[in-house]
Amino acid sequence: MQLILAHIESDILEERHLQQLQIKKQWAKPLRERVDSGRALGRLTIDQIDYTNKLIHFIPPREDFAFLRENQQVRLSQDSPDGHHFKATFLGLTNHGLSVKCSYCNDLDFEESTGWVIDEEFVDLSDFYLEALKSLAEDAHGREHVFPVLF
Repeated sequence: MQLILAHIESDILEERHLQQLQIKKQWAKPLRERVDSGRALGRLTIDQIDYTNKLIHFIPPREDFAFLRENQQVRLSQDSPDGHHFKATFLGLTNHGLSVKCSYCNDLDFEESTGWVIDEEFVDLSDFYLEALKSLAEDAHGREHVFPVLF
């Protein structure tokens, strides 16, 4: 049982590592390439900022942003997704434009109103998988009924 658990843990950690490499490779691509592949929205202009609610409203872009889903985690930057960026939640088109909710919103950080880029965020669920694996291993039902089905 311990060997199986160690193998699954190793697979989970390896998958996380590969996904991190993949997203970093994506972020390193030129903006035009990221936009053309539907992985980013670029050169956005801020129309309005609601500091109280941490909302940033952009003039809607011409590019298709159907790949982004409402409430999806994104990175907001001046085209440096692997560098200085803000974590945000994509809200989609609202009455105020293309909107995101920024986890941190300070007026000094948004003095520049043009050139903003929204990139997809890396969402790491590996800790949840590892915790679920641990829970299954500690539970008799998990050991006797769930693990045999998995293997």
